[in-house]
Amino acid sequence: MILLAAGAGVAFVVWALIAAPVWVRRCRETGGHWALSGIVYLSGPINAVIQLTYPGGTPGGFSLLLARGNTIAAWTLGIVALLSALRNPRRGPGLVLLVVAVLAFYGALLLSSVVGYQPATPPEEYFITPVLVLPFLLHGGYEWRWLVVVLRRALRAIVVLSLVSVPLLPGIAYDQECCRELFGIERIQGITGHPNTLAILACFAVILELRGGRLRWLVPELAAMLVAQSTTSWVALAIGLLVIAGRLGRTTRIVAITVGLCAIVFALTDRQLVNDFFPPEFWTFTGRTTIWQAALAGFFLSPFTGYGPNLLDAQYRAQYLGVFDAAGQAHNQIVQTLGGTGLIGLVCLVAVLLGLVRVASRAAGTTAGLSVALVVAFGARLLSETPLNPQGSTATLLLLVAVFGVASSGAAPRTEPRPDPETSAAPPKAVEVLS
Repeated sequence: MILLAAGAGVAFVVWALIAAPVWVRRCRETGGHWALSGIVYLSGPINAVIQLTYPGGTPGGFSLLLARGNTIAAWTLGIVALLSALRNPRRGPGLVLLVVAVLAFYGALLLSSVVGYQPATPPEEYFITPVLVLPFLLHGGYEWRWLVVVLRRALRAIVVLSLVSVPLLPGIAYDQECCRELFGIERIQGITGHPNTLAILACFAVILELRGGRLRWLVPELAAMLVAQSTTSWVALAIGLLVIAGRLGRTTRIVAITVGLCAIVFALTDRQLVNDFFPPEFWTFTGRTTIWQAALAGFFLSPFTGYGPNLLDAQYRAQYLGVFDAAGQAHNQIVQTLGGTGLIGLVCLVAVLLGLVRVASRAAGTTAGLSVALVVAFGARLLSETPLNPQGSTATLLLLVAVFGVASSGAAPRTEPRPDPETSAAPPKAVEVLS
């Protein structure tokens, strides 16, 4: 095992020495920054593929070594990108306030770890996630079109590998803990670890595909959403496409409106509604209200700073949810924030959302509505999941990169780095690449 790890490390170093200069130059020529693209690929498809090596779903042995190496590499690139951003910051109206709000939100999580109802050592993700997110807000050396291209490629890879895993790795591709079916097909999670994750990533892929992408990629992306069977993602897709439709060309507009209307139909004709005609689970949002009540118990224990990082852990669930233990998070960002970080965290969350809406609105003209479409789709995700909660270098980070990155880079133009005093060479001009 040690020899295998050493061999892999040597191979990676050799590859890096050969490919890195080409990668750096290519990113610069196409209007981006190499460290930012590395974060996207390491957190997205590469991390998802590494998870396939987990024996029994838990990393161990060589798979654990791969996972740790991937995390360290992503964190290193985040630090590199932050340092580069200090030399070449992005300047624009509303960006400073948004950055402050994001820092305050993650700071509230750390505060709850210290003075919450149940103080605990902050998880590693509390430190990693801000380092990976902030460069996309601060760095002035990339264009929004370049970021869209990078995100599209990463999301395409995740979607395709997830669909391919169904016949090749059915034990991993299917959600073993869910009994929902569509035309006799159980829910598919692919390589993402959960059907809801696969669905929202495919949803964002569809929205990004309609802005300079290729329409043929909609087929696997919509297929992934269909087999993932996530009602919330269909709602997110519907409102996202209807927002952006008016800014598209005629053919693409027709496709967007058609897909958006189909998404509404899928959302309204959920299996539970059709087969059981408004069952009791529907009115409890398939059991989410029970989880919300349990999470809010942490808020009432400590209204200002919240319960702390251990909200809804195994011990907490045993006390407040009894035998219902399938709730590692509150399935609602507002409830999660209130329960975990209290009123202080809620104020910071509201500031982040208001700042994001403001910056996305300013970027709407430049991005032809894409920034707003991503934000409203992200808003739908907030109602049923907790995408802003720190999860480190995982595929869900791509949602934050898409929302914060496209909004900030669209609201403020790309800036040139300060010239190096030791050289007078001007940086190369960016080449606009759409696909």
